[in-house]
Amino acid sequence: MSADDDILADFLIESEELIGSLGQQILDLEQTPDDANLLNAVFRSFHTVKGGAGFLELTPVVALCHEAEDLCNGLRNGKLTLSPEMVDALSAAVDHLQQQHADLSAGSPAQPAEPALLEQLRGFAQAASAAPMDVNALETEDDFEALLDQMHGAAPAPAAAASTATSDEDDFEALLDQMHGVAPAAPAAAPVAAPPPAAQTDGPAATPTAPAKAPDKPAVEASIRVETGRLDA
Repeated sequence: MSADDDILADFLIESEELIGSLGQQILDLEQTPDDANLLNAVFRSFHTVKGGAGFLELTPVVALCHEAEDLCNGLRNGKLTLSPEMVDALSAAVDHLQQQHADLSAGSPAQPAEPALLEQLRGFAQAASAAPMDVNALETEDDFEALLDQMHGAAPAPAAAASTATSDEDDFEALLDQMHGVAPAAPAAAPVAAPPPAAQTDGPAATPTAPAKAPDKPAVEASIRVETGRLDA
């Protein structure tokens, strides 16, 4: 088995769990459309599967997950309200995603989704892009490691104060590293800060003070004592 086959096998194992849970999550979301945690879980499942498929260049899977992910993102941002038509479209996307997974597991290429389904998902997403954003509904997207921790019941790590977005392929590489026990690279040592410059005042520079001069020794007056008795002699 080649390295690509190994990666594909890992992808199929991990994505099977995600795709298997998506169907029930969407049905639950229909009953509780305001459940932000459930909506985020649906979004991340599509996002994760898309990342692995992109790494393996499985274009039909990427195309389907991309349209479903965009729709979920519009719901997450508060630009869209979940409707029965959206639920049907997302459920149809999951059904076709399961078929694509079955094809890949059998050694066959994944078949593209029906153009009508992709167009329907895209239409919902485009409506979201034209709608004003509800800033109160925005939530910071957790990174891929936090998603895996949540899937396996581990406590999530504290979110960093500022984060940068990573590509879908980087997410999948991180998944493979974790599955194979590869330790993450140690962070680079922080540079040592230079000492702050000496404080300066706005006034004129002080003139250096000359060292104090030692006091002169008192002058010794030369005097001659003359005994007057000898002078009179």
